[in-house]
Amino acid sequence: MVHLRRARRARTVAEIDRELPHLGDGERRRVLEERLREQATAEAEDLAWRQEQARAEKARRAADRAADQERAERERAAEAAAETIRQALACEDCGQQQAGGMCEACGYRRQT
Repeated sequence: MVHLRRARRARTVAEIDRELPHLGDGERRRVLEERLREQATAEAEDLAWRQEQARAEKARRAADRAADQERAERERAAEAAAETIRQALACEDCGQQQAGGMCEACGYRRQT
């Protein structure tokens, strides 16, 4: 981080020297501090924007996760209800109630 700041400062000093070669030391220092302050402000705004984007993305993922969980719970409930209904069916062959469509004895007879 330090080397990045030093490089940015050196780049800014070189820009000031190129753009305003006639400045004295005091004025040059003031312009440098002003530009560095502007850069720091821009970086802070960029950081705040990126953090806000990250928070929004995190909230979106959490909402997606919650929606997926709700959908999975609804699907499990629907499957359980369908299984309950299937279990309530009478045997197709002998008519025994609550046989799930085929009682055990009729199932064995069909297999043989």
